[in-house]
Amino acid sequence: MTMEKPSESTIESIPKLAVLLLPPFGATALLWLTSPNEISAWQGLAALILLGLPWWTFLKWRNSPQEEIPLFPMVALVYSIYFALPLFWGDRNGVGLGAGEPLSGGIISRVLIMVLFGILSLRSVDGYRPRTPSIFPMIRNAGIISGRCWSSAAFSASMRALLISSGKGGAR
Repeated sequence: MTMEKPSESTIESIPKLAVLLLPPFGATALLWLTSPNEISAWQGLAALILLGLPWWTFLKWRNSPQEEIPLFPMVALVYSIYFALPLFWGDRNGVGLGAGEPLSGGIISRVLIMVLFGILSLRSVDGYRPRTPSIFPMIRNAGIISGRCWSSAAFSASMRALLISSGKGGAR
């Protein structure tokens, strides 16, 4: 599935550094100024990164020759909406076991750090295409594996049959 890229004619007239930094900094500043909650500098920095990652990776996708849908910027944007907006405008009460109890700033900071590590981990594997091990083409040619979807029962049965037929495995 491909997605048509936006036109670059309107963005070319704006300096690249402004296009890169202004939206996440502007959104973070606007949210921070309108927030009824107390926000530490670390939480503001985490929110800036949470809001910046989708934008920066979208810009990278837009300037690349790839025509695939930019999945990581979309997923990162959902994380930003889910975690950055409540940081500024949320009620800061716990859910689940501690439902209704107010959350401390330390807990909120730790959650933001955990979310950042999660998003950065997703970013590190974005675009990763696993290589097929050498035994899989032989099994795929036998019609047991089709594409990336295969049954573990069929796989284990075929592996058992391969080991038995090659003399390396015993019958049960």
